[in-house]
Amino acid sequence: MKLYHFITSQYGLDAIKYKRLKIARINELNDPFEFLSLSLSREERKIIRNWKNKMHSQYGLICMSKEWQHPLLWSHYAESHRGMCLGFDVIDDGTFSKVRYLSRRENLKDFGYTSMNEFTETDMKKLLFSKFNVWSYESEYRSFCTLEENEEDSNLYFCPFSMHMKLSEIIIGERSNVTRDQVANALGNYGKDILAFKARCAFRDFRIVRNQNKSAWK
Repeated sequence: MKLYHFITSQYGLDAIKYKRLKIARINELNDPFEFLSLSLSREERKIIRNWKNKMHSQYGLICMSKEWQHPLLWSHYAESHRGMCLGFDVIDDGTFSKVRYLSRRENLKDFGYTSMNEFTETDMKKLLFSKFNVWSYESEYRSFCTLEENEEDSNLYFCPFSMHMKLSEIIIGERSNVTRDQVANALGNYGKDILAFKARCAFRDFRIVRNQNKSAWK
């Protein structure tokens, strides 16, 4: 399946050059309700916070979208259309899972439990795939990454491109100053089969589309 990762121009060029994506850390995600999709008592919330901190020290996430044409994704995650979007061919083997969007906060009964003591690590991971449905425009997919199994660089962690996550598209934002030469230099010999193009706002609806005018991208 095809999934998309929105990124700033500079980090995007670095990702292309070094063939890797930065792993998002659990305690640094932009939704304050991450891991908190359950309606719990004070003591139960303490247990959840401890679990969250434990998982933050061991795991991270690669976050992508099934969608690249939604204007808000460009506004929120690609420097207000000054960044770029990287498209990946991802093997549909369960490595990436679709986020569940909820209209209400769940409770223990929704999991078939009466106590937090019954929760397993698998259940805790499921919480990281559960978000309030106001986020549903993101059409998000997530992959768990074990930090110690991935690259570390200056206290940041990176997941390398692979056959399971193969770069196939580079979409340059309408307001981006990234040039064709910059993309070509970042790709090196890697980019023979990769589609690269400039995006623009659609003329008749509220979508981002491919700019067919090749002269618009220098």
